[in-house]
Amino acid sequence: DPFYWYFSAALAIREGDAGTAKVAIGKALALAPSDATILFEAGHVAHYAGDDAQARSYWMRAAGSDPNGETGKAAAKAVEMLGVTPTVKTDAQPPKE
Repeated sequence: DPFYWYFSAALAIREGDAGTAKVAIGKALALAPSDATILFEAGHVAHYAGDDAQARSYWMRAAGSDPNGETGKAAAKAVEMLGVTPTVKTDAQPPKE
């Protein structure tokens, strides 16, 4: 049951155990890789572990899986709250003096 692992991950975060949370959510994702609720929690685990890029990816997948549902809307809000990742343009010309 993927939700056993989902709840295990959530509990591990509450206990401050990022390692156990990552293992548990990984098992949940293996069982239900496109479930919006599991993807949403995977985003929380990644964010807790300090991987904002991975969190954003999971939350965007959750939002795409459930665009009109509560989980999808919450995932889209989480991405919005995470902010925009700055990008560096390598083809920019130096300013003229």
